[in-house]
Amino acid sequence: MADSDDIEQRLDYLRSTYGEFPVESDTYYHADKDFERVLRNHKRGVPGASRVWVERKDETLLVRTHGGPDGWGVPGGFIEPTERSDHAGEREVHEETGIDCEVFDVAYVHIAENRLEDGDCKPIEELGVAFLASAVGGKVDPQEDEIAAAKWWSALPDSSYPPASRLGPERL
Repeated sequence: MADSDDIEQRLDYLRSTYGEFPVESDTYYHADKDFERVLRNHKRGVPGASRVWVERKDETLLVRTHGGPDGWGVPGGFIEPTERSDHAGEREVHEETGIDCEVFDVAYVHIAENRLEDGDCKPIEELGVAFLASAVGGKVDPQEDEIAAAKWWSALPDSSYPPASRLGPERL
């Protein structure tokens, strides 16, 4: 299972590879159903998720997800238990969009402390890493079982959500 020590080791790896970056944290209180999802991933050893801002010249790759937030966001997904978070991000970008990329920096890290709304269950931490990457190959080929759409943008659409809405103003 992923725990605080695992997250700290992952942060140490990221710092030694990419240098310093902002680390933010928030506490979230979940109803039973939502907390069950967090607990299921925790028991599988999933430490969190990687999201990747992929750049090509003066454009960025954004995706629309199935059943996720309305609008456009950056590709990404869960980090497998034995996988490095940067590799997870690169893998997810390729799986979802057909684009190959190379991570070159960490934009920021978000640590979520998840708590059960009505209960005394031990909090579960999840790691969220927002990476910056360069496109190095492939062509946009959205995998319909993964995402609804993928597209290169030269300006951030109004209907974007974090980390796209956070990184877009400084990157585009």
